[in-house]
Amino acid sequence: PGLLGLLAAVSHVQELVEPQDTALNANQPVQILAARLWAGLQSLDDIHLVADPGHNPFAEEATQRRLPIVSCVSRTLDAQTLAMALQQSGVVTRAGYHCAPWAHRSLGTQQGGTLRLSLSSANTMEEIDYTVGTMRSILQFS
Repeated sequence: PGLLGLLAAVSHVQELVEPQDTALNANQPVQILAARLWAGLQSLDDIHLVADPGHNPFAEEATQRRLPIVSCVSRTLDAQTLAMALQQSGVVTRAGYHCAPWAHRSLGTQQGGTLRLSLSSANTMEEIDYTVGTMRSILQFS
């Protein structure tokens, strides 16, 4: 069963990629979604995006080597509370230390970890906009 799942995943990626393209290019549409998510979350005053200060990991020159994952913290809600509120609105995220508690010490997020949003080729621009809008609404009432 596990091998059949792997075979299905590989077949799906092959359908997305033209023969002359590289595997990295298959991620490009997802990178566009991640860049939109990053920009949308960056516009929220209550959200701090976890990255190098002043660095946008989804800037055009960086997108080919970046996984479509965004981590953030709220200045008013802990990550678990925000994740539960998002889930009630149909947005699935993960909150916590993500198997890296020591990394959170260096990031300054050891008091509750981060909220992680992971994207895939199944996501749409509408879902990104919905996620940002939902976060904005949740944070306005917190």
